[in-house]
Formats: sequence, C-alpha cells, structure tokens
Amino acid sequence: MKFALLVSSLPLLQVIAKDLGSNLRKKATTRRLRKTEAFKDLADPDGDVTIEFDEECTYEQLKNALLAKCPECDPDKDLPRADRFVNLCRKAHRQFGKSEDDGGSAYPFQYISERGYQFDNEYYDGGTFLNTEYENVDIRDKAPFVETIYEEVAEQRLIEFPEKYIKNNFHKCQAQTVMCCWVQDRQADNDGNCAENNCEDKDPADNTEICAVDLHKAKRNNHVSGGFAIFQGDTAGDAHCHGFSWSNNTSDESYQYRGNNLFYVSMYDHLNVRGYVREVPGAPMCSCLEKMPVVSRADCTEVTVNENYVFTYNINDRSKSLMILDTEVEFNACTDNDLRTRFDELDEDNLISPGVKTIFDNQIPQSGCSDATYNNFLSTFGYKLA
Repeated sequence: MKFALLVSSLPLLQVIAKDLGSNLRKKATTRRLRKTEAFKDLADPDGDVTIEFDEECTYEQLKNALLAKCPECDPDKDLPRADRFVNLCRKAHRQFGKSEDDGGSAYPFQYISERGYQFDNEYYDGGTFLNTEYENVDIRDKAPFVETIYEEVAEQRLIEFPEKYIKNNFHKCQAQTVMCCWVQDRQADNDGNCAENNCEDKDPADNTEICAVDLHKAKRNNHVSGGFAIFQGDTAGDAHCHGFSWSNNTSDESYQYRGNNLFYVSMYDHLNVRGYVREVPGAPMCSCLEKMPVVSRADCTEVTVNENYVFTYNINDRSKSLMILDTEVEFNACTDNDLRTRFDELDEDNLISPGVKTIFDNQIPQSGCSDATYNNFLSTFGYKLA
C-alpha cells in the first residue's frame, strides 16, 4: 500500500515542482525588469540609458553618478549588482588593454619609434644610434618622436606593454618589476657630469652600486651562454638604475599602464630629458628585473591614472556594457623615490604573487652589495667569497 501511494503521488509532486519553478522564474524576470520610471525616462530613442563617471571603476562611483543625474532613481533596481559590475569593469579593462591592432584601444608599442622590431629590440639592449654616440648630443634633435609620443600619447592613452613584441626583455616578468640601468651620460644638462665641451665617456648621476651580473639570465640579449661578474667596492663605477613595479591585479592601473611607465622611464625621462645611455656590460639596458644586474637600490616611478567611463543599459533588450572613454596619465616618483619601498607597499597590500618577493630580493637585496649578497649570488655557481 505504501508503494502504491508513493507512485500515485508522483504526478502531483511534478506539478507542484513545475509550478514552483515557473513562479521562481517569473519572480526573477520581474526583478530583472523592475526599473524605476525615472530610470526609463533617461533612455534615448534607441532605448539606451548612459551614465558617465570617472576616477575608479567601482560600483560606488557608478551609483553616485546615477543619483547625481537622476535623484529619483533607485540604484538597487536600476543598476546591476555590485558583484556583477566588478565583472563589467574587468571586461572593459581587458578590452581597453588590447592593442588597437587587435580591436582594443591600446597604442601599439611598435608605433613609438616606427623603426621596426630590430631597432626597438637593440635599443632596450643598449644599442642603436640613440645609445652609441659618445659626444654631447641633444636627443631631441636625434629622436623628436619621443617628445611627440609623450605629449600626444603617453599622457592621454594607454600604451601596450611590449611583452609579446620585445619578448627577450619583457615577456612574463617574474618579479612584477622592470628596471633600467645606464652607465653613460651624453647630454649637457644638470644630470650626470656631461658638460658642453667635455662629454666624452661621462657618467650619469650615481644612485646605486652594481653588485653582480649573471650573464646566463640575459643570454638572448648579450649572446653569451653563461658566466658572471661581481663588482666589490663599487668597482663597476657610476651607474644609474630606475624601475617600476606593478600589482598582480590585471585591472589595476599599475598593471594596465606598464607600457606608459616603460616609455616614460626608458625613453622620455632618462634618454630625452637626462641623456642617459648604454647598458651595464653583460645585461640589457632595460628588462624584467630578474634579467638585470644585482644592484643595491633603484629610483622608481609610478603612474596615477584618471579614466572616464560610460555605462550603458538598453531598456528594450536589457543589455548592458561598460566602456573606457578616455584617460589622463601622470608620472610621479614613488614613495621616497625608491623601487624597494614601492614593491614592499604592493606586498603589504597583498598585490604581489607568492614567490615573487624572493626573486625581487635576489636582485635588489636589502643588505645592498654586502658579503651576504655576494655569497648568495655565488652559491648558484658553486662558489663563495674567499
């Protein structure tokens, strides 16, 4: 009897379940369509409601912009949920960060010099005419494109980071950091010791000590399969190093605008403004930190970005999108103008991936060019100081 009763009850249970599911779908649909009349009144003839906001891509910024435009609107009803808006921000930044050649908005790095891959690749290794002339030279006469790109692109657009274009130097930077080091000054100004009539083999402003160079790490740059050099007692001479670090959050401005920072540090601030050139022998001039020399410290630049966004919702088909309209980029010295301090700030905010700090510490050790640093470096080759 119990068995028969259970069988006879199945159709009723199926009907109840079907009705329950239908009611839930209707309620969900009602929730999705429940926009305020004030919000609907914002729609243009095509049914699009647009809300512009700036600074950060956050739900709070969007909500504040909606209420400023429409005080009678209800963000809980008229806007997507906060967690879903986060996904819209990520999608917008991914699209914005793509090269314009790939349908995105980023300025392709190869467009900067317009001299091709071979030239750009050699420049970041310390070659080309931009680096190799030894007399006093005003780079603004030799490469006027640098000033133009700075004023018309770097401050106003996102520049693509050349991790795919100049792979030997910038592909998959393990330390979330790029650094440049220069050993020569060839422009008579207030930086370095190049003078108007005395600029042969002159030095940049000395801001670091070069501790050691592992030739194998940059074998595709120096074309040497292995070997190393250590410099005790600052025997490497005057050198100037400068870099930048970024967040592991791909939507963060420090990550998105790595290309801008690279151009600014390498081409504008140090080549164009200061006239610094040439690489530490055996290392690239600019590269991911792990391929660069071991140094005691480095100066640092970070970007401050103000992006303008537009959120669009169509009341007819309920589609929604988010786009970055334009951007303003500023370049500022990091805290204490120090690369390690900047890296540590990111680490304290949990924006440095596991294992990355060890790589950073090996390249810019906290103890500087100490015996401990030399022995740590030499241990990878099976040696130690006498």
